[in-house]
Amino acid sequence: MRNIFKNIHTKLIVIMLSSLNIVCPATFTVTTVSDTYPNGHVGELRWAIRQSNKLGGTNTINFNIPGKGPFTIKPARDLDAITSKVTINGYSQPKSFANTLANGNNAKLLIVLNGNNYKTGNAYAGTGNGLTFNHGSQGSVVTGLVINGWINTGIFINSANNISIVGNFIGTNPQGTGEFANQAGIFVESATGTVIGTPKIADRNVIAGSFFYFNESACIEISQANNTSIQNNYIGTDKTGTVALGNSLAGVECISCNNVTIGGVSPMARNLISGHALIALSLIAVTKSLVQNNYIGTDITGSVALSNGNMGVSISGGGFKNSSSGNTVSNNLISAHNIGIKLGYSDRVGANQNIVQGNYIGTNAAGTTALPNNYGIVVNDGSNTIGGTIASAGNVISGNTIGAIVLYGALAMHNAIRGNYIGVNANNTGDLPNGFGIKIGLAGGLISGSNTVQNNTFGGSNTTTTLCA
Repeated sequence: MRNIFKNIHTKLIVIMLSSLNIVCPATFTVTTVSDTYPNGHVGELRWAIRQSNKLGGTNTINFNIPGKGPFTIKPARDLDAITSKVTINGYSQPKSFANTLANGNNAKLLIVLNGNNYKTGNAYAGTGNGLTFNHGSQGSVVTGLVINGWINTGIFINSANNISIVGNFIGTNPQGTGEFANQAGIFVESATGTVIGTPKIADRNVIAGSFFYFNESACIEISQANNTSIQNNYIGTDKTGTVALGNSLAGVECISCNNVTIGGVSPMARNLISGHALIALSLIAVTKSLVQNNYIGTDITGSVALSNGNMGVSISGGGFKNSSSGNTVSNNLISAHNIGIKLGYSDRVGANQNIVQGNYIGTNAAGTTALPNNYGIVVNDGSNTIGGTIASAGNVISGNTIGAIVLYGALAMHNAIRGNYIGVNANNTGDLPNGFGIKIGLAGGLISGSNTVQNNTFGGSNTTTTLCA
């Protein structure tokens, strides 16, 4: 009798869950590297994604492939887009483990998702994305994977919110020591709440090796995506943070975004963004975003140059009446470029009401020796603040080959330059000269608030000055 009631009770629960449309979480295990497109046999990654999509709810894709590894999955065609919440966990593969180092990365990743190796010319029909997250996949997680060799994008997030990408190698070999590029590492479009790395040591991504194709190439590309967080990643280097890998035009490019956080208050939130061909970080028509505590243009020690070519940080407009404003660039190390920071362009609406504070521009991380940019800061638009009225707000802009600060162009009006150390070291105990201190051409500006401007090769004094050229 007891068993009869037990069976009835179990059936009632099943009926109730079905009537409430509740789907219990499921785990699908990948046991082979094969891909039998278009079918997708049991144990394949394609099969696991399809099963998760079909079931819905919140699921997990684990790996347990026999053998030593690393195990390379080369899909015959693009995998199905992910349309339900899922955690894809490469660290579930036996003998793999996440990073445990504060500096560097000793993670052992054994699951490789490879796009048929663009370098061999074996590109195939399709969009060429490694993993695609579409609407419905909100809250999904990707961790413990190597994603490389995709003709388009390693991970494409398309209108799917709150996706987390943590603890991966993207655009490298499985060891994290050499380039194996995607065209773009991560592309986020029309999504909110994307997380790329966190201050946790295990969540550090290595994102490198993006290649030139159709003039669109970045390790991380964000378009019309708000509330994105990018923290604790090595972007453009190997896993040690000391070697540049052959990289893209840009490290991080944000276009028409709000409230993007790149770095953060904690040193463990720091991104290393170095080794790119053109620019480390480009903000185009971006508002109310934070760039904080990053190393840009150096290695992870902050003492060796790994230049990003032309610019460290560029903040500019995206067209008529579409300026970048309300952004803060603070407490970063920005060295070894042609231009450390550029605010706006002289030929269009660009950057206004942005704040640049507490950065070391043209020095090492200690602010004691030069790792020079040619120009520290170039300002082509108005109403920006460089420095501030409290001690911690002042920038150290020293050691730059041609000059520290240039204001140039008809739009470069009403910029406030206050409380900076220009031509001296971070402790103001010794000289670290630029070519010139502050130069104004075809513009007006407000230069006040006890800037220390001294010992610059082409100009400067030992007192507060309104112009040093």
